[in-house]
Amino acid sequence: MLRFTSAFWVTKRFSVSICVLVAFLCAVTGCQESSHSLSPATPVSGTENQTPRSKHDTPRLANATYVDDATCADCHADIMDTYQHVAMAKSFYDFDAKNLIESFEHNQFYHPLSDNHYEMNVVDGLFELTRFKKRADGTRIVEHRQKAQYVVGSGNHVRTYLYRNENGEMFQLPVVWYSQDKKWGMAPGYDSKDHSDFLRPITRQCLFCHNAYPEVATGSDTFGMPHRFPRKMPQGIGCQRCHGPGSEHVRIASEAEDTTDPSELQAIENSIVNSAKLSPKLQDAVCNQCHFQPMSQRTSFVRKFGKSDYSFKPGQSLSDFMIHFEPDRNNDLADHFEINHHPYRLYQSKCFIETEGGIRCTHCHDPHAVVEKSDRQQHYRQKCFTCHGPKDCGDVQNGHLPDANCVSCHMPTRRTTDVIHVTMTDHKIVRRSKQKDPIAARKEINVPIDMPIRQYHLDGQELPNGYSKIYEFFARVLDDDETATQLLSDELVRSTDVTETARLQLGQKLLQEKQFAHANKVLKEAQSTSSPYLLNNLGISELGLGQNDLAIATLKKATKADPDNPLAWYNLGVAYSRKKDEQNAIASLENAIRLRPNYVKARNKLGSIYAAAEQLDAARIQFESAIGIDARNLEGYRKLAAIHWRLKNWPLSNALLRDGLSINKENVPLTESLIVNLLDPTEDPTNKPDSDPEQLLALTDRLVKLKNSEVTSLILQALALLQTGQPEECLTTIKKILPTEKRKPETGIILAIAQKQLGSNESAIENYRNAKTALGKQATDKLSKLIEAIAQKEFQAE
Repeated sequence: MLRFTSAFWVTKRFSVSICVLVAFLCAVTGCQESSHSLSPATPVSGTENQTPRSKHDTPRLANATYVDDATCADCHADIMDTYQHVAMAKSFYDFDAKNLIESFEHNQFYHPLSDNHYEMNVVDGLFELTRFKKRADGTRIVEHRQKAQYVVGSGNHVRTYLYRNENGEMFQLPVVWYSQDKKWGMAPGYDSKDHSDFLRPITRQCLFCHNAYPEVATGSDTFGMPHRFPRKMPQGIGCQRCHGPGSEHVRIASEAEDTTDPSELQAIENSIVNSAKLSPKLQDAVCNQCHFQPMSQRTSFVRKFGKSDYSFKPGQSLSDFMIHFEPDRNNDLADHFEINHHPYRLYQSKCFIETEGGIRCTHCHDPHAVVEKSDRQQHYRQKCFTCHGPKDCGDVQNGHLPDANCVSCHMPTRRTTDVIHVTMTDHKIVRRSKQKDPIAARKEINVPIDMPIRQYHLDGQELPNGYSKIYEFFARVLDDDETATQLLSDELVRSTDVTETARLQLGQKLLQEKQFAHANKVLKEAQSTSSPYLLNNLGISELGLGQNDLAIATLKKATKADPDNPLAWYNLGVAYSRKKDEQNAIASLENAIRLRPNYVKARNKLGSIYAAAEQLDAARIQFESAIGIDARNLEGYRKLAAIHWRLKNWPLSNALLRDGLSINKENVPLTESLIVNLLDPTEDPTNKPDSDPEQLLALTDRLVKLKNSEVTSLILQALALLQTGQPEECLTTIKKILPTEKRKPETGIILAIAQKQLGSNESAIENYRNAKTALGKQATDKLSKLIEAIAQKEFQAE
């Protein structure tokens, strides 16, 4: 399920995505569930309006399209051959069981923070991950298996696994293979109690730097379009990501009559981007489109208005495509080092600054070939000698021998702060490293939300002041900065040139914060009236305002505009359920689940509708699937427990509630449900496993604390005291409720039961009859029915 993200290209905090795993990080934001019950559309990017920037952007090149990268081998076979060994060429590929680097000998591990067990196998030629939890008796529960079709990562550091549903949506598995340590482990950003498990969505922005551009319909990567991918994906980053689309280059070269003719050779050369002939800034942009990321746990960059996901081409200024942000280095993050910090750290080096940016990535790295491991020390040493002489580091006392490894001292290998199982070369060139133990083991840390950020002018281009603030506030909004939404809203009001993208994105953020009236106003001012993205979010705002009929009409338009959008179908199902239109609600939710089988919210909602309609087996199936997919789905545990209680599977009902409480013992609905189950006298006493009075009292004590002595919690505590033979303590608890005048009939019945247990039969009977008469005049809820059932058992002869 998709979390609110930006219309721009973003990296979300606390959700370090697959893109950290090789070179580039992207967070979808993690991609966790939204706090309210509806599903906003996931925004993407605005329409493309590219302006040619380099001298190679001739009309022919500007109109060129992408071709199969294999075509390049017809003329460049040697380069293609060496490039196959470069990590970029192996950034994304189909899982191949015949080409494994993982070890399946020790294929299980336990993650204590989430209390999950994982098992890795190869099944039917695909990678399969199984997740399960264990009860105290060893029983495996919430077991879920998921096969992965794709691998992200060359395997030099990490291999990550993705799966795709039939609707074209992709998701990440939580377990990865760490090549350096030769072991399985949690993916970056997953080493926490409440990670997203099988539900982290993969967006176009995630794969932007891990693959060639896939072949998709024109306009499908623009703002408001869903993140769907074709079944056949490109197999790694190809030639055209650095050299631009190649159709014109191939055509001109194939039609050339005399390749020795200088004019024809010039035409062939001018039809493709040769970064060596670009200006230094544009050369850097080719690398920086993927390798420049100042921070991974905060929004590090946002796409500029009007740019679509696959619109950047070599030869263009990167600042025309995205705006970067960096942490204020005047804090504890001054020496923060991440896996994708290569140019960011290089640009902080004196070698770079004092040569006025004279160092390029390609000065040391040939993007077409890998330096053999045995040759690397001498290779990079000679690169240093381009500027420095052999005697510049001749201080033997400090370890500077004539054949010393320059990189090991001046660009040391360090453990990254965001991918803690990986070590990388720190590209900040220093005289002496201050790191005492740069590769020491470390724990995952979260960067604070209130950490100051500032715009990084990568190409030296500054935005006009108004737009600079808009982009900064957007970045802060994406990090859930509570003050940023209003700041952004105010800035957009002041701006005379507000793009459609900005307005729609603000509307979505307001929905997340449940500011439905404000969101409705902003969205209605948008001009994209037929956009499925707009229609879905507008429908949510109408539901939030109680305009149910209007919401149904709007959401029906959204499903018509994009019949394959599970979000719109889910929201339409919610709207129908509010009108008690069971048939249409079920049909809409089934569509959502058909399109997205791991849609936990939709399964929870559909299960609830089936349960209300007494279709208990159908409800059970939905809730079992929901907690299997999301082992932290506490609503699913509670509702599945209720189904099994109604089916008289009392021990299983209690076990499910305890399973949920083992994940979050402070969850109030689960605690209340378990207490009610344990108190319910209708349960078969011969099949009741929970007879420990201390556990029952501990549950009620916890509930009273969690609810700050709210009346319902005190009533349940009083009932527990009665059941455990403590009527005097029950009376003490009841006296705390009496002054409130709340639930007076129910309280009177409990008081009567306590009096009877203390031997005051006449007073007990009189009080019981009076309280029962008063209760009979009111609509009874689950708690009232429970109290009556307990009382009837106590006063059977009365």
